[in-house]
Amino acid sequence: MDAMGNLAVSYDYIGRHKDALDLKEKVLVLQKKMLGEDNPDTLRTMGNITSSYWNIGRHKDGLELNQVVLEMQTRVLGIEHPDTLRTSWNLLLDFEYFGMTDRLRELPPSDLTLHTRNVSEPIIS
Repeated sequence: MDAMGNLAVSYDYIGRHKDALDLKEKVLVLQKKMLGEDNPDTLRTMGNITSSYWNIGRHKDGLELNQVVLEMQTRVLGIEHPDTLRTSWNLLLDFEYFGMTDRLRELPPSDLTLHTRNVSEPIIS
């Protein structure tokens, strides 16, 4: 699984995004079967798939999967885990891209606070 995941990263790096997505989806099936849906590696792969969706123009799919991933990561890893923070940030960017700024309030306030610890002005007041 690791080798397949690494190859997917290489595919992304050279612009073969569809091939990267195909491999990531295969890795996800294996991880769910062998590690379980709530395993941190499985969750990370799901997050990586969202970036592949964006790379090939499937932005709505990326948004929808990011919402699922954030919910699972928050439950499994906790709100301050780096993977959870990265996903919440990505979801924030997704909402902004789609002009869904009203949905920003759906993100847990502490997520936004953690993202803005070193910034003088918070994203949302």
